[in-house]
Amino acid sequence: MPATWLRGRTRYAVWAVTWEDDPHATWHLRQRLAAVRAALAPWLVWGPRQPHLTLQVCGFASDLASAQWNDDFTPAMQAAQCAALAQLAPRRFTLRLGAVASFASAAYLTVQDEDGALPALRQALALGHGEFRSAPWVPHVTVGLYRRPWPWTDVQAALSSLAWVPETSRALVLPVRAVSLVSYDAADVGGRLRTLWRHALAP
Repeated sequence: MPATWLRGRTRYAVWAVTWEDDPHATWHLRQRLAAVRAALAPWLVWGPRQPHLTLQVCGFASDLASAQWNDDFTPAMQAAQCAALAQLAPRRFTLRLGAVASFASAAYLTVQDEDGALPALRQALALGHGEFRSAPWVPHVTVGLYRRPWPWTDVQAALSSLAWVPETSRALVLPVRAVSLVSYDAADVGGRLRTLWRHALAP
């Protein structure tokens, strides 16, 4: 990661669904990810820090009163987002994790939001802070990064073969009880997520 991009900053912040407060959901999700990773082991280099779904990319966590760089995330921005969530007062919902799909650099589990909760959450977060993102948002749970760029036809063939693995072919329905602002060490892509703020959803 280029030092010119880090500019001496260390913690990168995102809003996410993590399931860390739900041992039952976490166990089932980890089992699903383990089965998929085992089937794709020759292709992958590592799995995610912790199972999570990214809601919004914020930028580098900063203690400054105002942003110095366009990818700084200040306390004022965080406060505005928390206020927007409080105003929205979102309720608990469920997500359905389904088939394995692929970006150019990573495999992931697709996510179906039958309650339509995710767009409302993202809209509220955008009121407090515009998202710092270079690609369109796709709801997903990352399985792992690829070891190297693979031919797309080979990737599709590998993913198609997962349909024969029982542990990966059934939809996994998970409850969402909270959304969290988390950060990770930008210099350690495999590091753990640190919770900065947790917003519990209404029953």
